[in-house]
Amino acid sequence: MFWRSSFKRPYREAWHQALPELLSAPRDVSIREPMRADLQRA
Repeated sequence: MFWRSSFKRPYREAWHQALPELLSAPRDVSIREPMRADLQRA
């Protein structure tokens, strides 16, 4: 299966190793706000 082979990718291994540290920090939730008025949609 596709998803089984994707677990062996090097970038995923690094992410899994960093996961405990990422989960121990408080969550940083933010709301995106537009920076330029000309990019806003009507």
